[in-house]
Formats: sequence, structure tokens, C-alpha cells
Amino acid sequence: MAVQFDTLKHYQRYFKRLIELERQEEINFHLNEIESISGFSRERKGRALMALSAREFGRGLGGIFIVRLSRDDELPDLEIGVGDLVILSKGKPSGNEAQAVVTEKSKYMIAVAYNNPPPDFLRKQKIRLDLFANDITFKRMDNALFKLNENQALAQLLLSKREPQLIAESNSSEPIQTELNDIQKKAVRSICNASECYLVHGPPGTGKTTTLVEAIMQLARKGNRILATADSNTAVDNIVEKLVSHKCSVIRIGNPARMNKEISSVTLEAQVQNDGDFQQAAAMRDIISELKSEQNHTIKPTGRSSRGMNYDEILLYSSRGSGGRGLPVHKIHKMAEWIRLQQQIDALFSEARRLENKSIHRKISEADVVCTTNSGSGSDILTNYTFDIATIDEATQSMEPSCLIPMTKASKWILAGDHRQLPPTVLSREAKDLNHTLFERWINILSDRNHTLLNLQYRMNQSIMVFSSKEFYDSRLKASPMVKNHHIGQLTGFEIPKDIEPPYDAIIAPENPLCFINVANGKENQLDGSYSYYNKKEAEILISTIHSLMNCRLFPADIGIISPYEQQVNNIRSQLHDSGIEVKTVDGFQGREKEIVLISLVRANKNGNLGFLTDYRRLNVAITRGRRKVIILGHIPTLKTDPIYNKLIYSIKSHITISE
Repeated sequence: MAVQFDTLKHYQRYFKRLIELERQEEINFHLNEIESISGFSRERKGRALMALSAREFGRGLGGIFIVRLSRDDELPDLEIGVGDLVILSKGKPSGNEAQAVVTEKSKYMIAVAYNNPPPDFLRKQKIRLDLFANDITFKRMDNALFKLNENQALAQLLLSKREPQLIAESNSSEPIQTELNDIQKKAVRSICNASECYLVHGPPGTGKTTTLVEAIMQLARKGNRILATADSNTAVDNIVEKLVSHKCSVIRIGNPARMNKEISSVTLEAQVQNDGDFQQAAAMRDIISELKSEQNHTIKPTGRSSRGMNYDEILLYSSRGSGGRGLPVHKIHKMAEWIRLQQQIDALFSEARRLENKSIHRKISEADVVCTTNSGSGSDILTNYTFDIATIDEATQSMEPSCLIPMTKASKWILAGDHRQLPPTVLSREAKDLNHTLFERWINILSDRNHTLLNLQYRMNQSIMVFSSKEFYDSRLKASPMVKNHHIGQLTGFEIPKDIEPPYDAIIAPENPLCFINVANGKENQLDGSYSYYNKKEAEILISTIHSLMNCRLFPADIGIISPYEQQVNNIRSQLHDSGIEVKTVDGFQGREKEIVLISLVRANKNGNLGFLTDYRRLNVAITRGRRKVIILGHIPTLKTDPIYNKLIYSIKSHITISE
């Protein structure tokens, strides 16, 4: 990003504009689809559910409102999952409906949570449910942006006014995780000794999160209060799991529906359940429900029913046992009873909230490390909390304003990531500068003393690693001895069948960890109205390769299939049915690994057009997902027109052309 920020106001205006563009694009995507196609068509895409009925209403943690919906038949496969934001409507939604969060989903039921009482129409009509945008995150980014002031160290660093301050190195602690290598130990020492900020650059398989967790534990041991975040719930849960395994005092904050069930015991929801104040608040809420039921037998004083009388006047008339303003005494009594019940409800509700907040504050204050998403760190629960240190894992998948949400709550900042892998997902073309992350900006302008490159990787066979190391990491990556020469022949049960025919015998050979299949007769295509591509011939060869691998008695869970194009993913997935083999886009495999990975590049045309294959970070991610074997399928005449793909093709020793 070439933008130079002269003032804080310039910085704030710049990012505020980008945030608003991206927010509007996300909303527009869903609204345009809602407007342009029928609800049933959107249901077929997995982004809506039609003809639902609200079967049950209940309450959850903090008084949230739970609504369970179902219909007579089984629910279809959905893109909508637990934790997604949705809107419910009577018919075609406008986009102005109250947002809810999906908390539970089964074949026959979907449950959503509202912060406020759900709309009345849910009780009476058939309901439509639509996937929608997350406006809360955009508001939190905007709020964090305008928390900055000129005198803050963070603002000065964001504007590149100076280098981060350093302090003299202190004595290093013994590693809590004994398996750390020397470069990881060095990174941890540097993090602990940094005064203001530090970056950990972690290429694939180098143990970036392990290093960050070690630093968090050592910093916590020294009495620091730490806020540990990442952009995604999955990345946060990975940190929590590692901290919990080392008996670190940690609490996980966020919507329980979005979290890994394995860490449920350290969630805020679970922690408060056994707290006396919280239990007392829960009992009060039960009484509130009973009082509200009693109100159903009274008359609520509205403008029409009370003839303009205020609450005090109604109570006065009732105490005198007389009517007023043309209302008979029995109606006055019923309205007075409603008021008295409401006064009890209000008092109980206020006390319940006080006790809940007291319980929540106690649990958060007792933890050394508070873990949540970047957005979650801006939630109401953490409004009044500050921390000594904020750490952000996967910082290169976080937009800069997203990083600001946790960073504005601390005075020291540790960012871990890899700007040579995928950037944040940005929908708006006009807001594409959000792809350039704070991590990338800082690592390019800060001196070497402010960051460490982890260069020993524990994932890939050396032959798989070499291309990425040379092209993306200045040939600085090294393979750990434990993975340097590992191959699929060492996997349990692996056995090459005697009747396997060429060229598949060479493709699956353990001595060829990296193999390129030139699908000579491949041709790219698009479905009508789709921007994505598929390649039928490439998919056929890939499926045949999968069959050959499976005949070697490999486990489906050890195999992953990647394609940059969603349409090719759908094409391959439909042919594999329920094989147990994961098929995803490059984005879907970020942060993942498999023993064997097959990559379908798809593009095959006379003009050498590669589209977004030329985002070489996607290539880096795809190749580095495989541990023991990577098989790349592509069309050499198309690919060799690009210098990077040309280097890739001719760096691979095992080449096979299939022209059937």
C-alpha cells in the first residue's frame, strides 16, 4: 500500500471510507440476491429457508431470546451455519429486519438468538430466514478507528512517525513447551523483551501459533494481563486449546454457538454457570417469567386503554377504589395490577443484570488470558477492560481496522502471520486496499529487530517445500529432519497394487513427493451466469488419480483436493459423493494440511489467461497444504505464459502428460 498518512485524521478518514464501502458491498450482495431471485431459488443456493414455523421461544445467557424454527419436512443442505447472522421475515425481506444469530441446527430444526424480544409476527405466520451481513463488526472497526488520538504510541506507530521503542533484554525464562526450536525460542525472547510491538512471520508449518502461545504463557507468568485474538473463531479456538493444555488461566469470550465444543469448559458461559451471583440472577429471571405470565391476566395501560392517565394517576384511582375518565373501577384495578407487576419486573431485571455483570466481571478478572475474535474484543462485555498486551494471530487475514479493535485496548502489540499467504477476504473492488494488512505494512517498514522469520518447517517433504521457499521466502525455509524425507509409503497400510497401470504408477510412487500432470486435452468452461470456471477433463483425471491412491489402502481423511475455482470444487465434489475426502477452494484450506493434496488449476485456453491464478499467494497456500505428496493438475501451454507458473512447472522433477 503506497498511501502515506500525514495526520491521524487522514488515517481515520481513509479507513472509514474503506470500511463503509466493504460494509455496503456485503449488504448489497445479500440484498441483490434477495431482490433478484425467489426465496426458493435462494434456498436452493443454501442461503435461505422458506415456510418455517416458530415452535419454541426461550431465553439464554444474559437474557438473550432464543427462537426454534422448523417445518414439516427435513431441512435442506445449507450454507447457513451455527454462528451466522440471519434475518427473519414474513415474506421478502427489506434488509431492515432485526438480525439474529444461528445457535443450533439439525436436520429438522434451526434455532436463532435475538438480543431483544423477537418480532411478534414470528408467533403467527410462516417465516422466511435469510443469511445476511454482519453490521456489528463494521461498527466496531469504526469505533476502534476513532478511539485513536495523536498522543498515543499506537497512533504514532500506525502513522510511521517513529520506530517502536526497545528495552534492554531481560533474562529469558525456561520454555514451557519443551519442543521449541532455537528460532522459536529467539522469537519468544524478542516478544517478551519488546516494549511496544513485535511481529512473528510464520511461513507454512513453522509453528507460528505454537510460538505465539509460548510467548503468551511467559508474559502471563510475569503478571501481564493479555488479550489474545484472531480474525476467525477457529484460529482463536486453536490458541485456547494450546493454552488450556498447559493449564494456563484462560477464558474464551464470544457466542458459544461459534466455538469448538472441545473448549466449552473455559467459555464465559460455562464459567459463570456455577457462580453464586449468576445462579441468583437466573432465579430472578424465572420469577420475572412468572410475573409476566400474571400480566397476561391484567390490562396494559396504553394511550387508548388508560384514556391518557399516567401510571401514578392509575395507581391513585385504584387505591381510592374509584373509576376515572370514564373507565370503570375494575379496569382501573387491572391496569394498576399490571403496573405493580411491571415495577417488580423492572426491579428484578435491574438486580439480575447487576448480579450477572458482577459474576462476569469476576470471571474475566480472574483469567490471565482473555481469548476472543478481533470483533469480539469490541463487544459490550469487554467495554471497560484494558490489557497490558494484545496478541493477534493470523494477523495477515485481518483487515487493518479489524486489528485496531483489540489493539486499542492494550499498550503492547504482538502480531503473528504470513503476508505470503492469503490476505483478508474483501468483497468490494473499491475497498481492495483492505487486502494490504497492518502486518504487511509494518514488516516492510520496521527494522529487522522488530520481527522474526520462523524458518524451520515441520510439515512438508523437502521437495514440496523448495519452490515456495525460493519464490516466497528468499530460500530461507528449512525442512525439519523429521519431515525432510517423509513420504506416503510410510503411512499405515500403504501398499501399491500389482495391477496398477501407467501413468498412475508413476503418479502415486512414494519417491515422487511432487508431481505435475499436464492435462493436454483439458479445456476451461463456465456455466451460464457464473464467473467461476471448471475443467471437465482435469476433473476426470483427478478422480482417476484418487481411485489409484485409494487402491493403495490410503485413508480418505489423509487426502485433500484443492481448486482455486468454486465451480471445479462443486464438479469434483459431486463425483466423489460421500467419499470422506475433503474438496475445497484454496481459501477453505488456509491453515489446514493433509498427507496428500491434489490441486486442480483449471485454466486452459489459447490466450494464456490465468485470471486470479496470478494471485501467487493462492499458489503458495495450495502447494504448502500437502505433507507427503502434492499432485498438481494443469495445462502447460496456458500456464507457461506466466513466469511464476513456468518456474513451478520446470522445478518439478516428475512430469506426466495425459492426452486421452
